[in-house]
Amino acid sequence: MKNRQKVVKNLILGMFGAALIMAAEWLIGAYGEGNSRNGLIESNWAVMPMIRFRAGLILAAVGAPFFFTGIKDSVRAVNIARRKRYITDFYMAMLYEVSAFSAAVSMLFIMGVRIILPVLYKTLFTTRLMGAEIISTIENVFYYVSVPFYVFYWLAIAGVSLGFMYFVFIGRMLVPRIVCFVNPLVFVLLKLALGVLDNAIIDDFLAAAEGFGFMLMLSVILTFVTKIPVRRKKRRR
Repeated sequence: MKNRQKVVKNLILGMFGAALIMAAEWLIGAYGEGNSRNGLIESNWAVMPMIRFRAGLILAAVGAPFFFTGIKDSVRAVNIARRKRYITDFYMAMLYEVSAFSAAVSMLFIMGVRIILPVLYKTLFTTRLMGAEIISTIENVFYYVSVPFYVFYWLAIAGVSLGFMYFVFIGRMLVPRIVCFVNPLVFVLLKLALGVLDNAIIDDFLAAAEGFGFMLMLSVILTFVTKIPVRRKKRRR
């Protein structure tokens, strides 16, 4: 593999960016004890300090470029793992590439939407509007961005994870097959499944499931890259 050291460095930077995004997700998604959900509304938004949302946005903005750097070279690693004569490899590598770049490009948009809703709620909560009017206003605002939000979100989570799982499971990434479950989709599904328990500790722990999944997935790809043999140039006689 050419420029392996550079790819390794970029993947580490991508993991750092994912860690910053994970911290941002925790700041805006760990609601604490006594929280209840009403549609899009989390009741503890009203008591969460505004500094958490500002810090979350800053961390996401700083982490996004680093995340993109790692994602870019993770696509390169996946393309090395595929075999050109297999059509399934081609489509799964394409799925990973499209989804990975969608995740990198839409990360700030997704985080921005997740931050603007509680900020808007806290702002309206201090006015004379009734609870039903506040909920209706927030739902109307989200309505206009809901389609791109969900498309980008699930494409980033599911597409990347399925492509990654495919190449790990068939043994192309030179890592144990069990790590195919180390991806964002598994952690998001775990978050949704355990959310029904209504346990504040579990909910807060899994608040950063997406960023945590991306960080671990990039670490697996990093392991694969370090195992790729270095091609040596043939000496001319």
